[in-house]
Amino acid sequence: MFVIMKALSKTTRQFTAFFVLTFFAIAGLGIAQAEELNSGSWQKKSYSAAGSWKIESEGEQKFLVINNLKTKSGPNLTLFLSPLSASKAKGSNATQGSLKLSLLPSHRGSHKIALPKGTNLSRYQSVLIHCEKFSKLWSAGQL
Repeated sequence: MFVIMKALSKTTRQFTAFFVLTFFAIAGLGIAQAEELNSGSWQKKSYSAAGSWKIESEGEQKFLVINNLKTKSGPNLTLFLSPLSASKAKGSNATQGSLKLSLLPSHRGSHKIALPKGTNLSRYQSVLIHCEKFSKLWSAGQL
């Protein structure tokens, strides 16, 4: 084996080493696998939203993953985790006691938003899409 490797060019040996290391990394050695903690679909509040969401954990980091979102566009659409249930949340109380995650990157498509480190999901009952500018709750998902 050593004779074969010695006969190969330096670039080929480097590529081979990279390939072997990448193969083992992909096989799960040293790479955190995503674990789904919660998931659901969107409930219409002011506007309907198609698609799904899930909370997943990759090692110590948690993420809100939104898949195939399709909803009406609006100004300042923001994602929140709320201590209120999806059924009790409305535009006037959506931000009270809520954790602001980020602006919604787009009203269409799939997105992955990192939750702040140390977020205790047991404090929250729903995930919200909320228009801060007009205090309008777009859609909600029950955690």
